[in-house]
Amino acid sequence: MKIYFDDIRTPLTTDRVVVRSYKELIKLIDSGQVTELDLDYHIEAVAENAGYNGESVLDYLEKQLFTNPLFKLPDIYIHTSDAGASRRMREKAGWLNSIAETSFNYRRK
Repeated sequence: MKIYFDDIRTPLTTDRVVVRSYKELIKLIDSGQVTELDLDYHIEAVAENAGYNGESVLDYLEKQLFTNPLFKLPDIYIHTSDAGASRRMREKAGWLNSIAETSFNYRRK
């Protein structure tokens, strides 16, 4: 499943499932069905996302990589317009990819 995580925008392509809620996204990630994540940074337009942002998703993925031996890291894309957040998120996504690729079981989808 390809996920487009954004509180306002919709993807240009129709092959992604739009998710607006951080908690809904985490449930989908935990289901093991997510193969791609396309993340925005600012997600506060949805009230239940208070306290979370796109980096929170990356933090969750990091936790899963280190604590869940069965976790498979989805492909990660960033589409935020916030330049500073984009840089941080891309760096973290690259780091997560390198961890997943060098882990014993090559934990990628």
